[in-house]
Amino acid sequence: YIDSTRKLSEYMSKKMFKYYDKTLIINNELINKNKLSNPMIKARKEICSDLLLQDQILPSLGYKQLSTNYTFVRSLLELNGILRETEINIPQLDNGNLRFNNAHYIMKEIDTFIKSAEKKEVNLGDLFHILKSKPYGLRDGYIVVLLAAMLREHRHNVVIRLKGIDQEL
Repeated sequence: YIDSTRKLSEYMSKKMFKYYDKTLIINNELINKNKLSNPMIKARKEICSDLLLQDQILPSLGYKQLSTNYTFVRSLLELNGILRETEINIPQLDNGNLRFNNAHYIMKEIDTFIKSAEKKEVNLGDLFHILKSKPYGLRDGYIVVLLAAMLREHRHNVVIRLKGIDQEL
């Protein structure tokens, strides 16, 4: 029996989690959406640039606590075990940590896709489709940040072809 908004939210979360059982846990409604607000789009661009262009990764990418960028990084990368102090990594599987387990599967999926691109040209749209579908159900608003995090170690030799023209990172 659902008699409150809270109970409805809990019910819907359980139903959705059965379908998207390997989704990231992100407790930040400003980034956990398909269409971000303009300030969050700006933050996402800055975070991707920092992930791909900084020589060294700083804790929280060097953002000031409680800033928009800090909150984005913390909600998406740090709490899911992807950014650990000064390293981007694929979290280890841990029976007691659903966040890390799901982040592990997602980052492995991205890593496998990137490695397949070493052998042949791939379409990023295919990766987005995989990540947005069952069992992941990720949102457009943050997929590019996850991709930038995994591309970091390849950043000096990645070329993206856009409308037939090669673009270096």
